[in-house]
Amino acid sequence: MHLFHSARRPPRLLLSAAVLLLATLPVFAGSTPPTAVADPAPPAPETAPTLPWPQLTGFTRVWGGAVAGVRELPGTVAADGRGPVQLFAANPLYGMELGLQLQAAPAPGLHLAAAAELALDQASMEFAAALPELYLQLTTPTRYDAGLQLAIGRRPQEWGIARLLNNPANLVSDSDQAIGLGLSARLLSLQLQGLGYLSEPEESDTAAGHAVYSLHTTFNPGWFRSSLALQQRTAEDLPLRATAALGFEAPLPFAPSGWQSTIDTAAEGTAIWEPELLWEGEFFLTVAADWRLQRGHQRRGHPPAPAPQRPPPPDLKRSQQADLHPDWRLSAEYHFDSTVLGTRGNEAAVRIKTPYWRGPAGEWRVAVNKRYAWADGSGSVTPKLTGQPAPQALPHTTLSAALPIAWGGRDSIARQNHDLLGERTAALHLTLTLGVDW
Repeated sequence: MHLFHSARRPPRLLLSAAVLLLATLPVFAGSTPPTAVADPAPPAPETAPTLPWPQLTGFTRVWGGAVAGVRELPGTVAADGRGPVQLFAANPLYGMELGLQLQAAPAPGLHLAAAAELALDQASMEFAAALPELYLQLTTPTRYDAGLQLAIGRRPQEWGIARLLNNPANLVSDSDQAIGLGLSARLLSLQLQGLGYLSEPEESDTAAGHAVYSLHTTFNPGWFRSSLALQQRTAEDLPLRATAALGFEAPLPFAPSGWQSTIDTAAEGTAIWEPELLWEGEFFLTVAADWRLQRGHQRRGHPPAPAPQRPPPPDLKRSQQADLHPDWRLSAEYHFDSTVLGTRGNEAAVRIKTPYWRGPAGEWRVAVNKRYAWADGSGSVTPKLTGQPAPQALPHTTLSAALPIAWGGRDSIARQNHDLLGERTAALHLTLTLGVDW
């Protein structure tokens, strides 16, 4: 198998996605179909729950893996333009994470959340502590489909449509948000969110932390979706950021009897520029499409009913919890980066996810990701098995196994091992993960 793709044949990416989808259908032909989805009920007034006692949950995540492959070394170049190659294998990779999360609602409309994490550094064999979440939120009762929300503290935010590739539209990252004050207002389909916070200076920064102001607005009437976000930092040497997105979600007419098919597409542009150099900034374009096939009946003129949500595994981040739907899903993304000249800034990815297979061994699903970058001819194919064993065998446990197959240059999935990589590399990276919530 020739692992290096030609940049002149990008349709092979979509063809591979179709082949992978057809290949996984027979495997789950006998699986139990997802629970039927009922028509959405009229929205009830939003009121925050009152918890008489705080709820404390935690998780333990242990993972291990190894990297092995072949790399091209610098040296005498043959007639075909390739240098000598060498097989390599990395030392075993492993890690461990511990996490605690506290949720409390002492009064109606008042919500307190805190989260702490400990992660093991393999190099130093020491645990590093982090406080990714700590905030107090006040929500006013919703009347006439309008309401206000005020939050103070450190609260993770995730903006942008990208889930498979780089997400430049996520203007508020978890790494630089220290403590902030946010105000959110909603009226019918219009929502405004203002956020100001103090950033944490990174180790490479010489200046102290600075203030950041962000404004995010969404307008989602019916099937149409739109968003606009702006960000300004008080430091003079830091650029301005702006992002805008348009999309729609609509049912598709072709679907088996008793099933509903939905397509969700969006396009998003992000610009980053210096205040003094308005026309010399950077530009990023992201196009995403998400196709879903699930059981249920859908009324015309109404958005698709949400799929039944499974309890998220304890080791999943917030951005991944939205993918826990028991249905067929085919996602595709395209990303253009203007910082890489010409067509070398193109990158694309596809992902196929099967429904959960329920049997005596528990509940399991298969996902296959494929990524290709024109920048250096690199790419990867990642089959992954995720699920929960039978409760009588391993209660409150989540298992996952992934085998990324990567090829290309230093931008491949094996880039976390820079000392092993040459200009051309093909590698296998096996990862096994065990998560237990309590």
